[in-house]
Amino acid sequence: MRKRFAILVFALAAMSILGAACQSGVQSIQPYSGDIQLTVEQQKALLDSARKGLEAGGAATLSADWSAIGGAGATVEVFLPPKQPIIAVELGSDYAKAFASAVKKVATDPKFVDFKADLGKVRIKVGVIDSMKKLEFDGAGKEKSALKKIDDQTENAVFGFAMVKDGKTGAQVPEYALYKGWAMKGETRYMGWKLVKRQLRDLAQKTANDREAWKTAELHAFTTKTFIDKAAQIGEPLELYRGKNMLPPISTESLKASAILNADYLARVNDEKGKFWYIYWPNEDEIAKNYGIVRHAGSVYGLFEAYNHLKDKKYADAGRRGLNFLLASTQNPKEAPDITLVMEKTQSVLGTNALVALAYAVIPEDVMTPQDKEFRDKIGSSILYYRMPQKGLFYTTFDQALNKKAPKEQARYYPGEAMLALVRLYERTQDKKWLDAAKDLAPGQKELWEKAGHNSVGDYCWVGQAFARMARIETDPALKEEYKKVAYSHADAVIKHQFQPGHPKGFYPDYLGGADNSRPPRTTPTSARSESLAENYLTAKALGDVEAQKKYGVALLQSIHFYAQNQFTPDNSYFLPYPEKALGGIRGSLIANDLRIDYNQHALSSKLNGLDAPAELAALGVKW
Repeated sequence: MRKRFAILVFALAAMSILGAACQSGVQSIQPYSGDIQLTVEQQKALLDSARKGLEAGGAATLSADWSAIGGAGATVEVFLPPKQPIIAVELGSDYAKAFASAVKKVATDPKFVDFKADLGKVRIKVGVIDSMKKLEFDGAGKEKSALKKIDDQTENAVFGFAMVKDGKTGAQVPEYALYKGWAMKGETRYMGWKLVKRQLRDLAQKTANDREAWKTAELHAFTTKTFIDKAAQIGEPLELYRGKNMLPPISTESLKASAILNADYLARVNDEKGKFWYIYWPNEDEIAKNYGIVRHAGSVYGLFEAYNHLKDKKYADAGRRGLNFLLASTQNPKEAPDITLVMEKTQSVLGTNALVALAYAVIPEDVMTPQDKEFRDKIGSSILYYRMPQKGLFYTTFDQALNKKAPKEQARYYPGEAMLALVRLYERTQDKKWLDAAKDLAPGQKELWEKAGHNSVGDYCWVGQAFARMARIETDPALKEEYKKVAYSHADAVIKHQFQPGHPKGFYPDYLGGADNSRPPRTTPTSARSESLAENYLTAKALGDVEAQKKYGVALLQSIHFYAQNQFTPDNSYFLPYPEKALGGIRGSLIANDLRIDYNQHALSSKLNGLDAPAELAALGVKW
């Protein structure tokens, strides 16, 4: 028999402020764990009852049968952007009573008057608290140790918190940090115990009027089963996990739709002058004032690739604007008049020039000018200028290359970007000097990769792509085999560092396919690595290596599935003030909503290269 707990009736009205429901009179909270499953019809009934109750001023009623479903309470939330949501959490073992009380709290919130006039457009989210456990920690000891202990027992945005302090109880829904955008502050990430600290301080302030009160409070963690009105069909439930709907396995149709959304976002955030919204923080509706020219160049590359695969001219037009923005800051140095440099202020770095060369390698013919061909050759030549005497190594800046001053260490990413650019320039122009240069770099890059080992897999994603493409175009059998082995070794390392069930770092359902360099996993490490998976998938297919094609194809679709679930859509952007601005963007992680242009470029490129993978794998009898 399931364990349940009793909870006292509260005399004071609850305060619902972005997920912190503060109640008085509670003496204890008991643990609960149960497998609560609601049918679609039950979910519809709860959404309908909540809506009717809100229309009636909070008088929601459920039959006595609902009291027996189990659980430790109910959550009811209402969303109507750009208004701040109203959220009620009601603890109790009688679900019918908890649900009715939560509806009443929302309906009687002073802010609800702004929702009621447009109730037909309001998206209602309902939840059942399906687990509750007391947290063990030493609040009198070191703060960091206490927070780490709490973090070890919970998971960001999967567990909510309940607090009992001086006769008052506060509760905070699991998705609270998502709604607040707390996992990012500027470009600083808050994960694990650092995010827990922000959450507990807020909850303690609302519960006990003292943000440090969590240290001496009784703390509990709970999970919820939640569902929300579909964006396009109010009344139809959409199940959520960590605040988003979990997608079915990627299909050809869903992959293309996701790629289009992705490309639409990049094109939309490129303004009339060709500058991107470098970072957009959708919770705050703010655009970063700083800028990253290297990532700008990569995004131009992504837009041109989007046009080549999807044939929508707005992608080529946006890419052209972005390229013109870069060309406005080019310079032909007097010391090396045969090259063109893309400048950022007074300096030019290898990575920017390499990514502009990549953009030129895939630029659509119908937006190219005669001047572009000159730019392409001279920017490509800048890559050759950056080479160091040692095989496979590069200077990072033009000043280093000019003065032959070796960098302290090889830059991350740039050498691989340069190598891939050379390969793709050869593919576009058939000018052998580009391929010869790439082949000249190959032994040194191979040695660096093998020396770094799989723990540096994220630093060599571009290298993995370059070797994969070289394996497809090389005519010498021995070199083709060597390039294939190097490429495959990177793809194998990517798979080794993908989250799968039973992973030693832990696993949650929405981890599947994510890169394991952080927990929860982030989108960009995943998508950058999947670019290598995509190229290796194409190489295996081209070489007739069916088993490798299957292996890399499944890993590719799992990684795409991971970041497609973290793409803002009409269904999962309900808590943002301006969902349409974020539409199609790939957010930073499972818990961070920031949208940076390179998150989207990496995801887009791997999706485009994988467009045929679902159908091709299905034809090979592969299911995942």
